[in-house]
Amino acid sequence: MTCVGWARERGEDGFKMTTIAGEPIHVVYASDEQYAMPLCACLASAIHFLDPTIELRVSLLDAGIQERTKTKLRRLL
Repeated sequence: MTCVGWARERGEDGFKMTTIAGEPIHVVYASDEQYAMPLCACLASAIHFLDPTIELRVSLLDAGIQERTKTKLRRLL
């Protein structure tokens, strides 16, 4: 079992999130249609600040998101 922690490193373009051991970062979101757009903003921020060498694994617990909104979320990834 690997103990994974978070670090914020200052790079040329600001702070980036990384993991101590270089492990993937797992994120779980739960959302319905009403919270889907704030979810997009949260996900975009996570992607922006993540070190590009680190894999981001996203899971979404769907509590009633419409298909057109899911399509927008997929495009973001």
